[in-house]
Amino acid sequence: MIRPVVSFRDWDSNLEVNLIIGLDMGFALSDFINILQEEGADILSATCHHVGDRAIYTILSQAIYPRIGIATSSVHERLKSLIC
Repeated sequence: MIRPVVSFRDWDSNLEVNLIIGLDMGFALSDFINILQEEGADILSATCHHVGDRAIYTILSQAIYPRIGIATSSVHERLKSLIC
């Protein structure tokens, strides 16, 4: 079993989220995107790469309302509860 890894890169009104998980987790990219959208993000791009027994997801998003931004801490907590 591969332990999931989540990393965030936040700058201005943009947020990049990277997630590495095992293929056996049954994770859906749409779940990942829904969480970001619910927290105020507009998805700019989404990629998924499979390397061996791992899936690497990268989502680049920007805040729908730049003055409000994206609730990064809430995104982090929700993603952790989704993958753990």
